[in-house]
Amino acid sequence: MSAEAHRRAMAGMALAIGAYSLYSVGDAVVKGVAPFYPGTGIALWRYIVSTLVLGVASWRHDPRTFRSFPRPWLQIGRGGAVAVATAAFFVALGFLPLAEATVIMYLSPILIVFLSRLLLGEQVPRIAWVATILAFAGVVVVVRPDVGHMQWVALLPLVTAFAMASFVIMNRVAAGSGDILHTQFLISLSALVVSSAIALGGHLTGVERLHLSLPSPLVLLGCAAVAFTATSAHALIIMATDRISAGQIAPFTYVQLLGAVVLGTLFFGDWPDGMTLLGALLIVAAGLMTWQAQRRALSRAHCGDDDGASTIGLP
Repeated sequence: MSAEAHRRAMAGMALAIGAYSLYSVGDAVVKGVAPFYPGTGIALWRYIVSTLVLGVASWRHDPRTFRSFPRPWLQIGRGGAVAVATAAFFVALGFLPLAEATVIMYLSPILIVFLSRLLLGEQVPRIAWVATILAFAGVVVVVRPDVGHMQWVALLPLVTAFAMASFVIMNRVAAGSGDILHTQFLISLSALVVSSAIALGGHLTGVERLHLSLPSPLVLLGCAAVAFTATSAHALIIMATDRISAGQIAPFTYVQLLGAVVLGTLFFGDWPDGMTLLGALLIVAAGLMTWQAQRRALSRAHCGDDDGASTIGLP
């Protein structure tokens, strides 16, 4: 590796670490705001802010893009998936420790492998199926399902994991189509519509924790911070993929999990118990096994860039 290539690789890794650290910060902000405003409402305001910002940025970049809505059902599907993922995770953070909710969400990379085989017909190495079983065991350890005393809210991060896996699969289908900035705006706009429906539906249930009201300035500031951290993190990931492959970025996704443990402990006193840590280790091990299997398969196929790997931070 030349000195220039080494510098680019190091810069790419630093950008990836920064991106997933920002995702952790955003999740911690949601955790702090959740006692004062419903998670569905936080998700709604998060997409109001990001849609406005991305809309202005897209307009300044090229006003002509607003005349087109390429592959509308795919854009709506991606926006719907990420809206469901965001709302479910934000509601979960109102009830669960930050680290525990994040650990459960990290089943998503394994689900991506399963869905890529089921829906896209992609070849999946045998070790990936072993990793899937290992990751499922990790989730069971964290959730510790007890039919009589189970916290059903622990299922919400699983909803997030499934929704984000679906989002990534749709990203693969849409790969290479359209301007990136305009595409992000269309996804955010679609997510805003779906988030509005979710927030309204939650409000109409009469459940107190889902009741919407006019947010306080502090809540609005928190929602803006969440939108800023998520959008900035996504931009850093795009910058990182200009320097290193998606497969090289994949292991750094676990920085978000580490950040959840650290921030949850420092600001909320939620030090994960031994079973949660054990489950996290199983899920991380499964993810790294899957990543290594993908790299080996791509190496055997003599592919120069393993862009089939995925990241899971909420857009």
